[in-house]
Amino acid sequence: RVDCVLVYKLDRLSRSQKDTLHMIEDVFLDHGCDFVSMSENFDTSTPLGRA
Repeated sequence: RVDCVLVYKLDRLSRSQKDTLHMIEDVFLDHGCDFVSMSENFDTSTPLGRA
């Protein structure tokens, strides 16, 4: 089981912002997997990041 996906930059996950948001919302979060981007301030493991 994967608990968290960590990327250096969001564009390393996908070239399209739409595809990136789809993956985060509909794939990772729906399966209880957090998502963290090191370069951008993006972390769904915190309450602020999930809002």
